[in-house]
Amino acid sequence: MKSIFLILFSAFICVFPVLSQDLKKKKVTSGDYIEEYFVLKENKKIKHGQYLKFKKDMLDRKILVEIGNFDKNIKSGTWYSFFSHGSIKSYGAYVMDKKEGPWIEYYRYKGEYVLSPFAGIRHSAQINEDGALEINTEGLNISAEGAYQSNSKVGIWDYYSKEGHVLHKYDHSNDSLIENTMAGHSDLYCPYLGGFDRFIMLYVGIRDDIHFGIVAPSVTSEAIFKLDLKKHPYKLELDYRSGDPIFAEKIFDILREMPPDWARGLLNSPGDVLFIKTEFIKEKNQFTWKFDPV
Repeated sequence: MKSIFLILFSAFICVFPVLSQDLKKKKVTSGDYIEEYFVLKENKKIKHGQYLKFKKDMLDRKILVEIGNFDKNIKSGTWYSFFSHGSIKSYGAYVMDKKEGPWIEYYRYKGEYVLSPFAGIRHSAQINEDGALEINTEGLNISAEGAYQSNSKVGIWDYYSKEGHVLHKYDHSNDSLIENTMAGHSDLYCPYLGGFDRFIMLYVGIRDDIHFGIVAPSVTSEAIFKLDLKKHPYKLELDYRSGDPIFAEKIFDILREMPPDWARGLLNSPGDVLFIKTEFIKEKNQFTWKFDPV
């Protein structure tokens, strides 16, 4: 069993030199999300010490989605994030409010792709009998791993298929593809680091987090987006839509939240433009994707 441990005291964690009597615990609810953290008594706008964020599911259960520490409003130390159904999404360190050093990202637990109030929930985070928070990665596959420097990916990152095979090695410092073994791992062409499996996993995660895509369009709908990869940040714009206009708006919002892990080295044409086509076919109740580089 693969696990990570983080000590969780019953009252709070505070790894910084501020006495507990100088702190006040706060609980803030916004929609389905609940934040629990500490602030300085002398200035209640300054977060300090342990931070916990939960999301309520359809049965009103609290699911941990983020845990870490603040040092006077600055993210510091190791932070863990979780998918909205419980399994770990990623973890790594923050230094002066920015991602720094090694980070590891995971695929969603395979049972979480089907959202059902009667299905079991696979929680990665459990408090054991010793009062420690145990982060359990058993049965999970890594989707990507590498290093950050001042919030930017640097050096060579490895990107995996959901079966655990390295599909891509990408040098983010030099913006170059080092290795590509994607051929044979997927029938759908997708120039995204980690392939279509990683793309759709991240897409579904963002969709669930921001409550998009819960209700399917009432008619067959199509949206085509133009992605310009010439320079960072990549430029994304709506090129065409038909059917339900809200369908295109929702997809657009989700794609803009996606990590910019498109790779020109994966394009099967010499151009720098990618057209992303998605369609909902009402008769089949089916979503389809197609990626056309030009």
